[in-house]
Amino acid sequence: MKNLHTERGSAIILILVAVALFAALSYALFQGGRSSQSNLTAEQARIAAQDIIQYADGMGKTVQKLRLAGCTDTQISYDRAGSATYDNGSAPSDESCNILSLSGGKLNIVAPPANALDTAKLAQALYGDWFASAKTCIPNIGTGSAGCNAASQSDLTLILPWIKLDVCKAINKILTGSDTIPAETGNAYDAAAPWTGSYPAPYEINSAGNDMNQKGSLCFQGAGANPNGGYHFYAVLIAR
Repeated sequence: MKNLHTERGSAIILILVAVALFAALSYALFQGGRSSQSNLTAEQARIAAQDIIQYADGMGKTVQKLRLAGCTDTQISYDRAGSATYDNGSAPSDESCNILSLSGGKLNIVAPPANALDTAKLAQALYGDWFASAKTCIPNIGTGSAGCNAASQSDLTLILPWIKLDVCKAINKILTGSDTIPAETGNAYDAAAPWTGSYPAPYEINSAGNDMNQKGSLCFQGAGANPNGGYHFYAVLIAR
């Protein structure tokens, strides 16, 4: 005769095991979803933010050095070996105005801190790359008055897209003393408009509270079509 008590006990154990496995799986998936935004300690986020700011600052200083050496704003080149994305036909052929050339700025491309990037945005254009934008204007930086609607107001701007919320907060805390992240209200930059030596009519990086007004660098939340969501750092290399 079958032992009904034993069978019932085994069934209960199997159910409990299944429930425990389901709970563990749900927790792992939840943590995985969170990790793209908040798997950093406050100190790790601060260090990543410092690395980003310092790299952009170094890029800006290199551009200014080239301009002091005689390079015009349209001759500055962000050309990279093996890629035609940033080819600048106005740059001198001796590469003396190339940011990344030994004959010019002598700067190396350094990948952004991997732990600073929001892996949920892995499939987005420009993920994990420093983008030099020709189609961007910051209000009241250079000649870019409110509205930024003329090509003469476009700024050469370095952008690091798709970073984590915690890192974005840490960047703004370092730059402004507040970890508030403004939401950009329109189009900020065009992934299809890299810097190649000419300036089209720009998008304006701005918010409803004019938080980017006169700020040469900051982190913002994408709230328009370009970009659509996410957190993005910018630094003006040439204010025109």
